Order: sequence, then C-alpha cells, then structure tokens
Amino acid sequence: MYNESGQLNFVNNTISQSTDTITLRGVIKNPMVFPSAPKTNTLRELTDGEFVTVLLEGVQPVEVVAIPRAAVLTDQQGDYVFLLGPDNKAEQRRIHLGQSTATIAAVMNGLSVGDKVIVEGLQRVRPGAAVTPGPVSALIEQSMKAAPSDGHVQNEPAGTPSAKPPSTTP
Repeated sequence: MYNESGQLNFVNNTISQSTDTITLRGVIKNPMVFPSAPKTNTLRELTDGEFVTVLLEGVQPVEVVAIPRAAVLTDQQGDYVFLLGPDNKAEQRRIHLGQSTATIAAVMNGLSVGDKVIVEGLQRVRPGAAVTPGPVSALIEQSMKAAPSDGHVQNEPAGTPSAKPPSTTP
C-alpha cells in the first residue's frame, strides 16, 4: 500500500464504449525515496509511466432504475417510455435520464421499481392502446444482464402491443 492520500480533480463526462471505463485524474504526493540524501537525488516512489491500481474511497454509489436504452423515446418535450398499465393498456410516462450507456439507460426519476416498461414494438404503441405482454426477447435479456449490478435496480421489460402491422398482399 502507498502511504499517501490524494484528491480527485477531474472526471471525464463520457464512458469509453469499448472498455466501459471513465477517465479520472487525481493529485497525489510523490515523496523522495531517500529524503535525507542530497537534493540532487530525485529518486521518487512513483515514476513516470508506471501503472498503479487506485482505490477510490468516499464515493457512494447512486441507486437508479435501469432499463434497456431501446425503450427510451424522445420528442420535443424530452424523454419518455411506454408502460404496461392497468388492464394491459399502454401509458406514456415522462422520465429524466442520468448517465447511460448505448444499451442501458439510467432513469433518475419518472419510474419506480416494478413498473413494466414496453421495450419491443414501440412503433405500434399509442397511449391507451391494448398491449399483449410477452416474454422478454433474448436480445433484451442479454443487454439487461450486461448492466452493472452495483446498486442499479433493474425493471422487467413488458411485452409488445397487440396491434398487428398492416398485412400486404401480392
């Protein structure tokens, strides 16, 4: 263990999609190895280009509701989702998003644990339309399993609308 403590002074506001990492910068003391040696000796405990593992303490995780990013729709008034309401009717709900990835959206407010979010067939959903709940597709299930499980609460996606697409005849 390194005996010095430092301070975080920069947190990037983007997440690398290829590594799921965030760039941070901190300032930490780097004392000389032999403090009683002449000042010409600049041997330090840490060296340029050295890789270290840093334990960041004092930060409390924020618990949020996580849903598949595909369920989030946006219009001029902001972000919203469709929920499976009473009597299997679709209802629109405005939400406020937090930090999200390409596959998972963190919902800061507007949803509660247990709300059933409609994920598939959104192009056919209208408020008040009848919806036939179905099993979660493998793709949606896989993206939700890939979500970070450290304090994030996951909602179960609901089914698809009961309206069928228009049929075409040759």
